Amino acid sequence: MASAQERREAEYKRKIRQALHDKKLVIIVGAGITLNATHPSPSRITWTGLILDGLDYLKDEGFIAAEDEDLKYHRRVLQRDNIDIRNVLRVCGYLKDELDHHKQYPTWLKSVFGSLHCDVTRPEIYEALREFHQRGARLMTTNYDELLEHYCNLQRVRRSIPEDVRKYEQGTLDGVFHIHGSFQDPKEVVLDPIGYYQVKTSDDVQNLLKTYLGHNTILFVGCGSGLEDPNFNALLEWASSREENIPNHHYLLVRDGDNSRYSPLLTL
Repeated sequence: MASAQERREAEYKRKIRQALHDKKLVIIVGAGITLNATHPSPSRITWTGLILDGLDYLKDEGFIAAEDEDLKYHRRVLQRDNIDIRNVLRVCGYLKDELDHHKQYPTWLKSVFGSLHCDVTRPEIYEALREFHQRGARLMTTNYDELLEHYCNLQRVRRSIPEDVRKYEQGTLDGVFHIHGSFQDPKEVVLDPIGYYQVKTSDDVQNLLKTYLGHNTILFVGCGSGLEDPNFNALLEWASSREENIPNHHYLLVRDGDNSRYSPLLTL
């Protein structure tokens, strides 16, 4: 006889299949998918690895001296044992400010993500996501890379073009919606607290997310890895603030043995 948990999981899967059949499934892809597809992953695509890479870039390219006290301080912050997301974002603020000051932000982003497709060793996950899309699922991501577009043969949908956001919401524009930007569009990349504020105050993006939360089933995959994916944490915090107003039918796919729980998501 099936356990209560097994029955719940079977019901969750049935509802997800039904949502796919009804063209109401939205898949939001997080950093875990990129990490899995590029295993063993380059350190620069973990969250703290990304920020350390930026600090190293500033030093190695001669924009900041190796003995600079601010640089050394922010590096030490990232190396703390119990670092939290607030401290990481403070370091991100410093990094973004320095990169902007030296006009290196686009160049650095391209150095991190521009050739990432060459590091993919497990394309199967993208092939599966492509099949879901071909059956009617919509694809969104909190990632800065464009591996989804590369493997699913789709265009990126930019957050900064209101008409495209509305077309994507209405289903008349197909592609991968980058909630927190793509490295190809540096001005849209959400890296520091200012970037998060811009997303939170964008009516077009908020209306899109509110519509999807209220009228579709959302499946989060590759999300929930703590500091490896703070963009997911920011998005979930936004969704949780509206928990009373949305049906409790959104799901987080986790690995076997992962006991993480993220309200208001159902874990599968």
